[in-house]
Amino acid sequence: LASYLTWIPLGYIFEGNIIGTLLHLFPQPVFRNNVLQCMTEIAGLQVDATYDVHFLTLFNGVMQHINNIVPPGTDLPAAYGQSSDEEQQLVQNLALFFTTFMKAHLPMLEKQIQQEPQMQAKIAATLDLVVQISYVNDNELF
Repeated sequence: LASYLTWIPLGYIFEGNIIGTLLHLFPQPVFRNNVLQCMTEIAGLQVDATYDVHFLTLFNGVMQHINNIVPPGTDLPAAYGQSSDEEQQLVQNLALFFTTFMKAHLPMLEKQIQQEPQMQAKIAATLDLVVQISYVNDNELF
């Protein structure tokens, strides 16, 4: 699906239930990496503000689940070295998702701070994860 998302009309992505389905599958380890690849493709879409609510849903859903997968305070560089190949791929996919999302939609997230005070903490947690991932000793990550 990740390979075809760029070919799917925006209406199907944002007006259908693709984001909801992906967020539903994300907590399940067997689908996690594929789902993150799909969500990264969606996160990279730069469209008008009409779809901002869908990007907020995507971001909030990922942040909700990621706190269960990678609890705050986890030493990612140490955990990475002891992880399976699939878990290491997850860290790489997280780096791609967060950097892609922030590049395309950080101003939109910052505007949400006024309406949703916990958004600032979510942005800070995201940036903290990206910084921790950058400390992982793997040339393919950063």
